[in-house]
Amino acid sequence: MDIRKGDVVAWPTNLGWMMGPWLVYASLLNGDSMALYNGSPNSSGFAKFVQDAKVTMLGLVLSIVRTWKNTDCTAGLVWSSIRCFSSSGEASSVDDYLWLMGRAGYKPVIEYCAGTEIGGRS
Repeated sequence: MDIRKGDVVAWPTNLGWMMGPWLVYASLLNGDSMALYNGSPNSSGFAKFVQDAKVTMLGLVLSIVRTWKNTDCTAGLVWSSIRCFSSSGEASSVDDYLWLMGRAGYKPVIEYCAGTEIGGRS
């Protein structure tokens, strides 16, 4: 996922899903920071946290994106720090990806398929 030293990585997850251990491992291995939020990612609070923490790589599942899109909870926020997004755990959606990319100047989405089944590398 092109994690680089100095990145700020956020991925709403837990240690019971492959992306939780991946977040810890990738952050420590690459000398970047984990942006950890205590609460639901389906809220304007999390969206503001992404802005304020200056997240550079934001990982998510598309159901979160659909919730943001339907509730417009990212309105007025500036995600200019984001260098890329990553998506895993759910089927692709061009419309949802385009909406998400539009929040950060159309930065790319790296789709991470089958990560839960096979593990992954940063």
